[in-house]
Amino acid sequence: MNRSIVTDNGRGTGYLLRVALAFLCFEFLTELPALAQTDDTHTISLSIEDAVMQSLENNETFLLQKLQPIRTGAFEQLEKGAYDPALILDAAHSRAKATEVSRSTGQQFDVELHQTDIEAGIEQQTPLGTSVRATVSSAREDSSRTTVQYSARLGMSVTQQLLQGRGPAVNLARLHQAELNSRISQHELAGYAEALVGEVEIAYWEYVSAALSIAAVEKSLDVARAKLDDIQERISVGALPENDAAAAAAEVGMREQTLLEARQLETDKKLTLLQLITPGTAPPPDARVKATTGMDLPDGQTDSIDAHVALALHSRQELAEAKLRQKKGDLEVRVTRNGVLPRLELFIDLGKTGYAAAFGESFSNLGASTFDATAGIRFRHVLGNRTAKAQHTIATVDATVEKQAMKNLQHMVTYDVHHAWHALKSAKALLKITTQTHFYRETALDSILAKFDAGSATQLAVVQAERDLLDSELEEVQAKVQYRIALVKLYLADGTLLKRRGISLE
Repeated sequence: MNRSIVTDNGRGTGYLLRVALAFLCFEFLTELPALAQTDDTHTISLSIEDAVMQSLENNETFLLQKLQPIRTGAFEQLEKGAYDPALILDAAHSRAKATEVSRSTGQQFDVELHQTDIEAGIEQQTPLGTSVRATVSSAREDSSRTTVQYSARLGMSVTQQLLQGRGPAVNLARLHQAELNSRISQHELAGYAEALVGEVEIAYWEYVSAALSIAAVEKSLDVARAKLDDIQERISVGALPENDAAAAAAEVGMREQTLLEARQLETDKKLTLLQLITPGTAPPPDARVKATTGMDLPDGQTDSIDAHVALALHSRQELAEAKLRQKKGDLEVRVTRNGVLPRLELFIDLGKTGYAAAFGESFSNLGASTFDATAGIRFRHVLGNRTAKAQHTIATVDATVEKQAMKNLQHMVTYDVHHAWHALKSAKALLKITTQTHFYRETALDSILAKFDAGSATQLAVVQAERDLLDSELEEVQAKVQYRIALVKLYLADGTLLKRRGISLE
């Protein structure tokens, strides 16, 4: 902003004051002041990008949250593992001593039996509700009354669920729920990261605002002290009465008090920011932060409120989670509805057996006419079935609640966007007003100084005009900070902050 300086008209002190004030104003608005001494070993130079990335790297809660997708992914593999084929290997040896009756003579005699059984195979569960088992087995029988006999068998058994547990829609429901849990955990992670980034950015700009407040108050204190020195010099030469120094001295005291308050606020904001980027670590007592991100406002026009609402309904992590939870609820209703049905199984067991006096020959004789075949059904139903019915009722109610919660969440998200959009609009209007106010107060000060040099304005009027100008400068900077914060809150409301910052959690 251009600044005009009134000519001195022969009054050197007033001219020097105007030049000093104009220089201070120009330095304040065109450069971000150093917030700490660069030669201090505990000075932290920090841009807003650094603050965000350090918070994501150091926040312990976020680091723990990053493990959740791994955990839920393991549950997904756990459900898939139900359909992994299983190898079977059984081996047993039995020995028995029994009494038998001869069919021809009717006499009893003792018999000692030895039998060895070995079976190997593979079994598989399928999403259709089918269980398949294929085996190969060998048996050796030896008794005190007969010669050794070997048998070999190839077997195949199939069991199909006809009611409860039938079909992939039911049997894959748990797997789909585990997959949805994995996606939910990813949205939870993104939502936490987005909230953390927003909190850090807001804390950063609040710290900048507090630090700039110190710079503004220090500048105003310098002006007040310079004015007091000027008045005392004029009093010493008899140009002004002694009581004219009272107002200037009071102004100096007031600004010193304001400076103390501003420094306390800056300390509070600094500690808040450092806690976010290095949580759990106490900063050095003399730690200082030098903010390196400038005050330039982002270019571009803000989208319409309807566009931001549409973005929010598509991008907000809470809505994405709610949609997935609603799908989980629908799957649970499907599973529990199937659980109310009776259990009815159709099974078929087929086998081909070979017999011989030697182990190898028993397998060679598998082509003989010997075989076995079994088919049947199994039925099981719990009378009353209260457990399954109660589970289905709970799942149905929970699904209804999830659907209503989804609607409520959509309304809340829409409200958030409307609130944030109007807040940004107000912040933009305030920024425009403070910019204009600063310009007018700068012009007013030039006019008051000219009148003071001409003797038609009082010293109190000059002090008031100078204070008004510095206040307007501070208000303009704070308006810029509030505009940035309002923009962050709008991006949080429409769920696009991570994307706009180029942060990916893949």
